Amino acid sequence: MAFFLGNEPLSQSLNAYHRTIEPRIESTAGWQKRQLIQYLAHDDGYPYCIDSTLHPTEHAFKRAKLRVLEMIANNPRYWVVRLPSRRNHPPAFDSKVTDEDFDAVLQACRLLAMTHRDYRGNAHQVLLNTLSRGTLQTLQRTSDVMEFRAWIWMLRLARHERNKYNVGLTELRERISRMEVMSRDWYLAQIQSGEIQSLEYIIDHAHGAVQTVRPNVNEGEQDSSLIREDACPFSAVLPLLA
Repeated sequence: MAFFLGNEPLSQSLNAYHRTIEPRIESTAGWQKRQLIQYLAHDDGYPYCIDSTLHPTEHAFKRAKLRVLEMIANNPRYWVVRLPSRRNHPPAFDSKVTDEDFDAVLQACRLLAMTHRDYRGNAHQVLLNTLSRGTLQTLQRTSDVMEFRAWIWMLRLARHERNKYNVGLTELRERISRMEVMSRDWYLAQIQSGEIQSLEYIIDHAHGAVQTVRPNVNEGEQDSSLIREDACPFSAVLPLLA
């Protein structure tokens, strides 16, 4: 969801696979954990889908990833991209964003993109350190191939959210031009327009980042740079709930 009012800055959520809650008010009752394991079903960077029996090291690492995901699941810092305000008609963003504007969400994407081989083979320990510190500040850029997978995750999350809308921005703006100004439908359409524009903006930036870092991935890292178009079977991540 994008939050937009007039010329105020936009905030676009990318928690594509789970609903955030206020733990002090609402109990997850285990359902949120079942949502979170969807993030762990892609197994990017592996030539196989991780099986809890066949790949015990990788599976143990994914359990640690899930614990970190649970730690940050309801913290908007790691799921919301802050964007510049929009002005003019039709609305356009005031300024360009930089990679630094995506930093916190990119840390979450690094978590999703990590394999047990990252951080010079110390990725599991890095996750344990992250849990003890309660912050993702430990998940900094470590290699081009991991950064490639992280930006792929940013792209994946934004595209997932964009695909929820079956209308183009131009068509939607044409509809808005025929609506009664300040009516309920006009207001809702303006919000939807802001969400679509924000997501397309993020998609463009993430795609550019992917294209920038992709050439730096070495030929010997073909497995580590493997990206899955489709997730592994959900049955492969269900053991994480045990």
